[in-house]
Amino acid sequence: MNKSSDIFAEAAKREAEMESGQVTPLTDSEFWATAGAACQTIHEYCAISLDEAESQRFLQALLAAPGIPTQRFSQALNTYQESVVER
Repeated sequence: MNKSSDIFAEAAKREAEMESGQVTPLTDSEFWATAGAACQTIHEYCAISLDEAESQRFLQALLAAPGIPTQRFSQALNTYQESVVER
């Protein structure tokens, strides 16, 4: 089983316990182990990996001079600025 399967299995077990009314509390170590595994799983699914060519294109896009704003962008910016209340 991989980490994702372990997390889902634990979640299913907890769900069954809650439905049966026989919930056993997590110990501190169980809680932190589960939280750590969940964070790792989320990180693995949210992180992107770029090959060298993709990395170069991404860097070029970041470093490129901004283009002239379109009318649609300018309208959206004006709408946003009118709706924001300064504190």
